[in-house]
Amino acid sequence: MTLLLLLACTGTSDDGPTYTNEDSDPYVPWPDSGIDGTDEDGDGWSVEDGDCDDDDIYVHPGWEESDQEGNHEDGKDNDCDGTIDETFRGLVVLQAGRMDQGIASRIVLVDNFGETEDEVLFDDMSIQTIQLQDMSGAWYDFTYELAPGAFDGWAVVGQDRETRARLLCEISPEGGVTELVDFSDPEVYPGSAWGIDVHPDGYYVVASLGQLYKVDPSGEVTTIAEFLDDEENYLMLAFDVTVDPKTGEIAVFGYYGGAAIVTPDSWEVEWVIQPDFDNIEHNMWSATSWDTRGGFYAGGQDAEGWAVFRLNETNGEWVRKASFDSSWTPHDLTIDTVYGEYYMSAYGGQYPVVWELDAETGENPSQFFASPHSGTYFLDLWDLYTRY
Repeated sequence: MTLLLLLACTGTSDDGPTYTNEDSDPYVPWPDSGIDGTDEDGDGWSVEDGDCDDDDIYVHPGWEESDQEGNHEDGKDNDCDGTIDETFRGLVVLQAGRMDQGIASRIVLVDNFGETEDEVLFDDMSIQTIQLQDMSGAWYDFTYELAPGAFDGWAVVGQDRETRARLLCEISPEGGVTELVDFSDPEVYPGSAWGIDVHPDGYYVVASLGQLYKVDPSGEVTTIAEFLDDEENYLMLAFDVTVDPKTGEIAVFGYYGGAAIVTPDSWEVEWVIQPDFDNIEHNMWSATSWDTRGGFYAGGQDAEGWAVFRLNETNGEWVRKASFDSSWTPHDLTIDTVYGEYYMSAYGGQYPVVWELDAETGENPSQFFASPHSGTYFLDLWDLYTRY
């Protein structure tokens, strides 16, 4: 149904007449895009041009969505870039538990000032944890990779403490743990499960060293891409995966610097970087996309040390964007797509923190969020993503 009611012509301008809509708000119609197509709301942008809501004149690729424009809290994707209400509200951080201390892993919601807004404790301490031993000899447990849930809550990839099986689990907003896929059978899933992201079409993508899996919310698993040679050797250790929320393109990153782009639906693989295992130049462990500026990014290291890198898809190279102190023991990377800051989970001093780095210069790092659970517990911070 068309939202525009041409109730009155209130005047003219160089751009044409000014009308009022059903809320009596005056507006000047946008110039015709010049491309034939469906434009039911008359805002000058057709569906074929990228208008993602052709019933709303305040939604099309010509709008800017920001707090400066005042439309960052209207519940709409005003500029059709795949993100609703583009104002940075903070982070979602995955934090370790300590099973030996009776402490469950948790999701921590951090506000835009770096303060804990809420915590969601998992109701099962064993199903989503990996057990490690720290330098003092104490055993502790942590979850590994995190993504927003396909419909609600979150998804994590971790490991069962007793069976050592790699598992994909969904976490409800109340902390309920539901096992979705057990990746422990090497005959079925030879690379197990590592990085995870959620696709805008409502399914998960999971990197598995030599494969890329599509996992439906029902738990059905489909292999959609392989990174193997004719002898079934790994062409890259597909360690993490990220999805462009606007285009649905899937970027797969290898631990030794490999990178490939997978086209949604057709599942065609375009190699960007195929690593030389005899001459390793990079280690990459955390992937993310920067949807408003385009491109894929990774946290990792090269001969110069730890850094944030951007994937240059044209010449097949990693471009250093921001360097940081190796003493942080960096873990995972996310980017605020509104203000352009990097956030990196890491150990800082004697307890885990999230560091903030300026995305233009990579300078002046500051502690954004310090875990309130520290001391003898060392509740590690792992994967994270930004909240809008």
